[in-house]
Amino acid sequence: MRFGRDITKLVISIIFRLEKTLKKADFNKDRAAILKLKEAGLSIKEVAKTMKMHPNNVRRTLKQIKARGGQTDCTFRGIKAATAVTSANIRRVKEMVRKNPVRVLKDIENACKVSKASASRLVKAAGLKSLGTIPKPFLSKSAILKRLERSLKLQKWLQANVSRQGHPKRAILWSDEKLFVVDQVLNRRNRRILVPAADINLQAAMKSKHLASVMVFGLVASDGNVMPPVFIDAGVKITGPVYRETILQPVMAWLKSTYGVAWKRKVVLMQDGAPAHTASATQTFLEKNFGEDGFWPKSFWPPSSPDLNPMDYWVWSALEAKVNARRHPNTQALKDSIVANWDTVLTPETVRNVSGKIDERLAKVIAAEGKYFN
Repeated sequence: MRFGRDITKLVISIIFRLEKTLKKADFNKDRAAILKLKEAGLSIKEVAKTMKMHPNNVRRTLKQIKARGGQTDCTFRGIKAATAVTSANIRRVKEMVRKNPVRVLKDIENACKVSKASASRLVKAAGLKSLGTIPKPFLSKSAILKRLERSLKLQKWLQANVSRQGHPKRAILWSDEKLFVVDQVLNRRNRRILVPAADINLQAAMKSKHLASVMVFGLVASDGNVMPPVFIDAGVKITGPVYRETILQPVMAWLKSTYGVAWKRKVVLMQDGAPAHTASATQTFLEKNFGEDGFWPKSFWPPSSPDLNPMDYWVWSALEAKVNARRHPNTQALKDSIVANWDTVLTPETVRNVSGKIDERLAKVIAAEGKYFN
């Protein structure tokens, strides 16, 4: 009985191999016939009708023959598929990146003679990742050292600002200025419009020849309070006197109405290193009106650090995404849009969550020894 079963298995195996060989031979024969008919001038549909095949199979066969430069064996079920992710191509990609890391997939497609999908697989196989470039202020060696030194100082201040109950003793007032434009602002990397093929004009985003803009001062507190926006008149440069009169005076009025007459003991003002902020007259004004502990002096905030200010790393971009989703006819319409979206975007809970990331971001700056972190 056992001998009979072994014979049966052997016969089945021989038949299976024979059928596989015949199928391959039949396919090679069909491939030669397809090529001959196409060279004779027949269309894809005529070849498919003659061979009793689907037109897509004819197209695929001709494409494979063209890719291999002849009727060499194609890769089908049970046979290892040909791939562009070869050791030679991986070495080529690594060498390209070593010479110049600023690459696009099109460079790899051309160098390795592969498709876009294969170029993506090659990048992954080479242990690389495609990242976008983000414009950031230039950091000199002295700026890196100063950024690290002041980040350590800021970290110690934040740790000392926490009460025994775990609550901040003072609310941090994050502040900054930004220029908003009337035109629509697009992120070309991830913004796509799905339209009928005939409506290609909808993909255009119109730009004004003479771009009108509005300068806005914003302030949010780490406890979730948000000051209404302050608009600076067109053509007015933010000098020291303008900053003190047009911005700091409204700030103090808002602080008194929000935190009461004892507001000086409840908040601390953050400023970046803009000349109007670090001017001697401004520092004297702040010391007189906010108190010595009510603001961070000019030697405190790390230089070139938009990645540490919530206004820079979240507030402005989130607000711009809403305000500049469409074009505005004039600056008044732009101001109205900013005011309408201000409280909608800057909710107390969101502001508290964004402000709470300062500890994590400071730790990353310190770990990067003052350089920008990813």
